Amino acid sequence: MAKRGENIYKRKDKRWEGRYKKGYGPNHKIMYGYVYGKTYTEVKEKMKKIQQESPFLANCNFPFEQMCRLWLEKKRILIKTSTYSKYVSIVNQYLIPEFGKHKMTQITCREVNTFITKLASSEWKALSSKTIRDIYMVLHNILIFAKEEYQCPLPAGKITLPKKTDQELDILTEQEHQALSGYLLRHTDEYRNIGILLSLHLGIRIGEICSLQWSDIDFQSSTIFIRKTLQRIQNVESGADGKTKVIIDAPKSSKSIREIPIPDFLLPVLKKASQGLPKEAFLLTGKTDLFVEPRNLQYHFKKCREMLSIAPIKFHALRHTFASRCVENGCDIKTLSEILGHTNTNITLKYYVHISMDIKRKQINALFPSASCGELELS
Repeated sequence: MAKRGENIYKRKDKRWEGRYKKGYGPNHKIMYGYVYGKTYTEVKEKMKKIQQESPFLANCNFPFEQMCRLWLEKKRILIKTSTYSKYVSIVNQYLIPEFGKHKMTQITCREVNTFITKLASSEWKALSSKTIRDIYMVLHNILIFAKEEYQCPLPAGKITLPKKTDQELDILTEQEHQALSGYLLRHTDEYRNIGILLSLHLGIRIGEICSLQWSDIDFQSSTIFIRKTLQRIQNVESGADGKTKVIIDAPKSSKSIREIPIPDFLLPVLKKASQGLPKEAFLLTGKTDLFVEPRNLQYHFKKCREMLSIAPIKFHALRHTFASRCVENGCDIKTLSEILGHTNTNITLKYYVHISMDIKRKQINALFPSASCGELELS
C-alpha cells in the first residue's frame, strides 16, 4: 500500500514501483510514467529526481503569479502597448489577488466559478458582464498558455459566465443632430469643434480624432487617412508607480486603418482651418507639439451638449448616430462597416445600428404604397 501522497507500491515480484504524471494526452487524459527499484528508498529517490527534472511536474507546481509573468512576457512582443497595459491591469487587480499563491494544479473549475460569482457581487462593485468576460478571457488564456507551454492541466468542468447584455444605443434625435451640427459649423474657429464634426458626420473614434494631423487629410482626393490613435494608458514600466502616459499607437485593428471620403460640405471647413498650418500640426490644436487628449475632447463635447440642451450622452454616441443615419438613408452595411473600420459587418449590425420607430413605420407603409383606408373594405 502506498503512503499518503505517494504513488509507490510493492509489487508481487517483490520489486517496488513508482508511478508519476508525465503529461496529458488527447482529451486531457493523464499520461503516466513508471520507475522501478529493489527498495522503497531507491524508487523514492528516482521519483524525486524525475520531479526535479520533469517540466510537467516542476512547472505544474509553479505559483499562478509566476505563470502570469511568463505569459505577459511572451505577450508583450506580440500585442499593442495599450492591450498589454490592459492585460497587466487585469492580472494585477483581479487575478493575482485571487489566485496568485495557488499552484497551477490547485486552480479548479469550482474556484474559477466562485471567482466569477464574486466579480458580479458587490465585493467587486458588481462589475458589468463585459468586464467579467474580459477578466475571464485573460485567465483562460493564461491557463491555455500553461497547458501548451508547460503541460499543466486545464480545470475540468463547465465555466458559467454572465450573459451578455444588449444595451440600448444612445443616438441623437434628428433635432439634436441638426442643432449640434449647426452650432459646430458656426464655430469652426475652435479646432475641437471640427473634431466633433468629423465624429458626427464620419463616425471617427475619439482616439483617432485626437491623433489626426493635417498630413492625414488629402484635399486632392478629398479623403481622410486613419492610421493611428491617441490614448492615455496605465504606465506598466518598472518604477512608474501606477502613473499613466499618453501614447500614439496603431488603431484598434488592421481594419481600422482606412481611408474615408470627406463630405463635400466639410471640405471648405477643413481647407479654411488648415490655412497657414504646418502639415504635421495636430488637427485639434494647430500645433506640432501639442495635442488634445480624449478626456479633454469629451469634456469639450459635454459643454457643447449642455449649452444646446441635448440629453446626456457619451462622445461615442456620435459614432452610433452616424451609423444609424447612414442605414436610414440607404447606405449598405458593407460600405458602412468599412467606413467605421469594423472587422466584419456583424459588429456594425449588432452594436452600431439603431432603427428608429419613424423609419420602421416608413418601411412598413412602403410595402403598401397604393393602399389607403378608403380602398379597404371591411367584410
